[in-house]
Amino acid sequence: MRTPGATGDFDLSSPITIQGVTAATSIVDANFIDRAFDLHADAALTLMNATVRNGFTAGQGGAIAAEVAGTSVTATNVVFQGNNSQGAGGAASAVNGGTLVIQRSTFVDNLAPQGGALYFYDSGIAPSSTACSTTTARNMAARSRPISRPS
Repeated sequence: MRTPGATGDFDLSSPITIQGVTAATSIVDANFIDRAFDLHADAALTLMNATVRNGFTAGQGGAIAAEVAGTSVTATNVVFQGNNSQGAGGAASAVNGGTLVIQRSTFVDNLAPQGGALYFYDSGIAPSSTACSTTTARNMAARSRPISRPS
């Protein structure tokens, strides 16, 4: 386990709401340094009217990772673009009881070996993640080659 905050993402440990004006003007750019948001115990992220782009991780969830039971992400009118994961979920992952609710959002050019845009795996916990009225384009799950940090 890495030290929270050691590499550049926003480590969330409590509920937070981020409301942008539009996805075109409200941008979280991870600049391929790390994923944008990493949710820890008791964290909940509500994200609206924003773009999350250029996330990168050697783990899961290139832009957002909800990988602890009880963590949740709700994204509405969000564009996930150009995020990369060497594990799974080019844009976002929800595992081990973490949940994602995606509404009216767009996933474009995200890349991972499994789940080019999204990855859900629950380890026996009843899944409760959804994606409604969501657009996907050019997302890729590529097991045949390793994924490296874009230069």
